[in-house]
Amino acid sequence: MALYDEIAALLPALRRFARVAIGRADAADMLIVSSMEAIADAAIADTPGTTLRYRLFLAVGRAWVGSRVVALRRAVQRQDATAQAVAGTSPVERAALLLVSLERFSAAEAAAILGMSRAEFAVRLADARAAMLAAAPRRVLIIEDDGAAAACLAALVVESGNRVCAMAGSEAEAVAAGAEHLPHLLLADVHLGLGGSGAAAAAAILERLPAAVIYVTGYPELIEESGEAPPGMVLAKPFASDALVTAIQRALRG
Repeated sequence: MALYDEIAALLPALRRFARVAIGRADAADMLIVSSMEAIADAAIADTPGTTLRYRLFLAVGRAWVGSRVVALRRAVQRQDATAQAVAGTSPVERAALLLVSLERFSAAEAAAILGMSRAEFAVRLADARAAMLAAAPRRVLIIEDDGAAAACLAALVVESGNRVCAMAGSEAEAVAAGAEHLPHLLLADVHLGLGGSGAAAAAAILERLPAAVIYVTGYPELIEESGEAPPGMVLAKPFASDALVTAIQRALRG
């Protein structure tokens, strides 16, 4: 493949990087156009130990760092939590995440492209990942033997901005679902009729993984009487919908 064709093949990735770093498509495209001479010089430099792809990203990164282009953000419209988290990070953090996660550069290469030390890059990357992780919907396992009650709980989990990974009507089903889905939160009834104990299921699940627990039960006294119930919030039935949504959000923040 001719060098010209190799450069042309990499231009979409360079434009994507510039748009993430700057935050506006037209300004990013202007940066790429104004950097074409630097891109061409980088392409023919053939620096030992480097790839063409790295040299071109480095050229655009240096142009961005040295420019006076202001990082402009569009107003964040209603969108999912992960998209809001990405939009809420700084342009540098978004660029750091793109370079290592999508473009597959090493941390050292990405730091050089963004014109910063490895230590500063590590902080920027960690902040971007933390923002996405905090906003990502959490997995909630519902342990409830009453189908109508389980459906109500599921609707409130979604309302809280999280997702139901599984619903279990017995102790055995709950333990199996916990092992398969690795939930962040258990919404557990205590008395499951002939299906056993939601508290015992929670105890078994928490032996394998860390998770928060909210007991949603008509028998709150059973939690105190049981020596097997792991610590957790207690919400007595009947409960207000807002109270459960608030409890879910609080449990997952902790």
